[in-house]
This record gives sequence, structure tokens and C-alpha cells, in this order.
Amino acid sequence: MIEHDSDRRPILAALPRTSIILLACALFSIACSANPIFAQSTESPDAAKQKIFASEAWQQAMKGLNDWFSVQVIYPQSEVPKLKDEIVAECNDMTAAQLANWLSDLQQKLAIEKSPEAVEMRQYIGYNLSVASDAYAAKIRSTLPDVLNMTPAQVKQALYNLQQQRAATVANEAAFDQQRKTQLHLIQQMNQQTANAINSANRSMSSFGPEPGFVPIQQVPKPVYNPQPIIFGYPWNYGGWGRW
Repeated sequence: MIEHDSDRRPILAALPRTSIILLACALFSIACSANPIFAQSTESPDAAKQKIFASEAWQQAMKGLNDWFSVQVIYPQSEVPKLKDEIVAECNDMTAAQLANWLSDLQQKLAIEKSPEAVEMRQYIGYNLSVASDAYAAKIRSTLPDVLNMTPAQVKQALYNLQQQRAATVANEAAFDQQRKTQLHLIQQMNQQTANAINSANRSMSSFGPEPGFVPIQQVPKPVYNPQPIIFGYPWNYGGWGRW
């Protein structure tokens, strides 16, 4: 049997042009539905955001953020409700891509805040705030990093800077204490030398006998090193004013 070339043509070549186009569209549609990348592109922006809001990662991040708000010392607790409202409004205005990036940054920052270094620093700052006046506490907070508006890298750098500042403060306090101890030791030595000189003079005079009208040198009390705090301004009754 003799075969003609026309009998060996591809099957698609034998189909009408319109049928080929329809078949190609059907195959592409099946491929898109099976590929997650193409499937996500067909989601509406609101649906993509709601998917993030409903995810387990989002729920865990929100719990971590609430836990951090309850122990943090950067922002006054009276401002926390307002800060939470601002975060909600900001997230609602984001696109799905922006929201995903914000969630990723939050997860990294929460991991930094849970580190032993951050916990120790929070306790150190919290103690200083607890013993400070309201005005000085506000001054301390003005120097602290605004971690809610920082990137994870910036938060990590800010933590390092706070650690360096604390180390410098501890070193200065140690140097001051050592200087005060040295001064106190010198004063005690001077007091002892003065007492020894008085005792020696009294013994010398008693060996020869006192002259008429001689009064022995009396033992003087040792001065006590008791530094007083510096008070700025004048007393309330200075110059006679304020006597009620």
C-alpha cells in the first residue's frame, strides 16, 4: 500500500484554524488554574489582604505585638490604645504586597525584642523610669528609639547603641565612686595626722610641766566627710520673703 505525504500531516494541521485557537485557550486556562502563581494573580486585592489577615502568621504576630505593648517602656501606656488604632488604620490602607512586607518586618522586630539583650535593656530603662520624676521620665523617653516606625535593621542598631550608652554610664559611675573613695581616704589620713600631731604636742608639754597659765591643746573632733546635695535656687524664705 502506498502512503501519500498528505496522510502523514500532524493532527492539528488537519483541524480548522478556529478549533486550534479554542483548544489553545482551553489548555492555557487549565495550566493557570493548576499553577499557584497564576491562581494568586486572579485574586482581588481585598481577597488577598483578607487571606493575610486570616493567616496563622498574622494571628501570632498580633498576639506578640499585644504582649510587647504590655511590657514595653518606650511609649507611655496611656498612648498604647491610640498607637494600636494607628496601626489598624495603616494596615487597612496597605496593599496586599505592602501588608505582607509589614508583617515580615514585624515578625523580625518582635524576635529582636524577645532577645535576652533587649529584655535586659528594657528592665534597665524601666527601673530608671520608675525612680525618675514625670518630667525626667519624659526626657528619657524622648531619647529612646521609635521602634514601631523602624526597620528591623534599625531596631537592631538602636539596641546596640543603647547597650553602648549603658556601658559608658556604668564606667563613669565606677570612676566617680573610685574618686570619692580616694578623696575620703585622703581626708581620713589628714585627720589622723592632725590627731597624731596634737597628741605628740601634749605629751611633749606634759614631760616638762605646764607653764603658769598654760592651757593644754584639746582634742578636736574629727571632721566628718558628709557631702550635701546641691540645691539650685534660693531658699523659700531667702531675704525675708515668704514668711507667712
